[in-house]
Amino acid sequence: MSPIKKDRTVLNVASTITLQIITLLSGFLVPKFILDAFGSQINGLVSSITQFLGYISLVEGGVGAVILANLYGPLANNDSEKISAVIVTANRFFKHLALIFLGYEIGLAIIYPFFIKTQLSWEYIASLTLIMGVSTFIQYYFAISWKLMLQADRKMFVAAFVQGLAVVLNLFTTIIIIRVLPNIHMVKLIGGALYFIQPIILNRYIKKHYVINPKVKSDSELLKQRWDGFGINIASMVHASTATIVLTLLTGLESVSVLSVYLLVVNGLKSLITSISSGIIPTIGTAYAKGDLRECNKMFDLYDTIMFFVSFLCYTIAAITISHFTMLYTASVTDANYWQPALGAILSVAECMFCIREPYVNMAYSAGDFRQVSKYAYMEAILNVVLSVIFTLLFGMIGVAIGLLISITYRTLIQVWYTQEYTIRRPVSIFLKKLISFSSASAVCAFVSIKIFHMGTLSVGAWILYAFKVSVIEIICLIIASVISCQSEYRIIKKMLHYRNKAVK
Repeated sequence: MSPIKKDRTVLNVASTITLQIITLLSGFLVPKFILDAFGSQINGLVSSITQFLGYISLVEGGVGAVILANLYGPLANNDSEKISAVIVTANRFFKHLALIFLGYEIGLAIIYPFFIKTQLSWEYIASLTLIMGVSTFIQYYFAISWKLMLQADRKMFVAAFVQGLAVVLNLFTTIIIIRVLPNIHMVKLIGGALYFIQPIILNRYIKKHYVINPKVKSDSELLKQRWDGFGINIASMVHASTATIVLTLLTGLESVSVLSVYLLVVNGLKSLITSISSGIIPTIGTAYAKGDLRECNKMFDLYDTIMFFVSFLCYTIAAITISHFTMLYTASVTDANYWQPALGAILSVAECMFCIREPYVNMAYSAGDFRQVSKYAYMEAILNVVLSVIFTLLFGMIGVAIGLLISITYRTLIQVWYTQEYTIRRPVSIFLKKLISFSSASAVCAFVSIKIFHMGTLSVGAWILYAFKVSVIEIICLIIASVISCQSEYRIIKKMLHYRNKAVK
């Protein structure tokens, strides 16, 4: 890989991680202000509406992944005509999708209030539902095609900067409105409208740096692949929303609020960890499109090792400390029981499994094997829904976490097997060796942390010290695990650093 491409990959990874850190901070602060100002019921309502609005991704049917896969080749070959055809096709589809979303949102606003257990009025819930859909409409109608274009061309740093700017503006505006005019409808309306900044800036950048011919005929064959990615999209949507939807229908908004706080942590970490993918996958996809399997395998080894190390580090610390953090986060809230250590631990394990499978899932997508892996996605979605309902009826709130863990584990193992059999022929034994080694390391860390370390009084300082101690133990354990199971990968890293230092000198 040339130094320029390496620098761009590093820049993409750094910028997307920075964006996720900003988004993560915003994701923690905004619900905190909402909880303190409006209570668990409104926080649960906001979380529930967000998940129901997310069901529109079903209609997308995996088009985003298909567009990315079809841009790698033309961008690598500088085929302007084909690039224009793909973008024109994407633009047309997403604008139609935005209009469908508008109809769905109106229907949801009318029906949704009748299915939740609350004393809030129909008008209150319906109007909030309509307002909260503003940002999604803006993304689909004006911005998403340009984001996909930049991601495929390894320029995620541009989209990340623009999105980060919108998130920061939304955060400060939200805080000001809650302080000055504590009205959840105004908070969501003005915050959503701020997302107009993204398409305005992205549109100007694309026009300046690319030649897109809007008169090129759209590629009708391209979107036929969307149904190959439909199961993939269903699994993604079900993964993100099933727990909240099941608790909304079977329990109440207070339980949804409790779950949402735990999901803030595990989903925030997931977004941070998987942001690594957006910087590396385009490079792997380009190498695969060119038939350079040696480069593809080398980058995959590196990608896989990074995901394992970071995932186990973050989620082991989370599993041990998340409930203490949640009690601090909700210290001023007394209308629900937020102490749920088992829920936090199971969710952490489930999302860790999700993150370590990312390289294998994305490898299949980069190869364009949407139809081949869609059956696994369908099965994951079915397992998630059915098991979440059954276990929630049996065990309550923790049931949704158990259902999530089982479904994710199934998909993870089947995708690892698929990579061995059909894409880059990577042996399953490599994954299993890492899984056993890293799991053992995390188990040792958990045992030592729980038996030896104790938080004592519940305070921010005590939690930070406790988390620091856990982090040190986990890092030591993971380094030992890495030495055992990742020797070849670290040789690659050492060589890359050696060549980079020579280039700098």
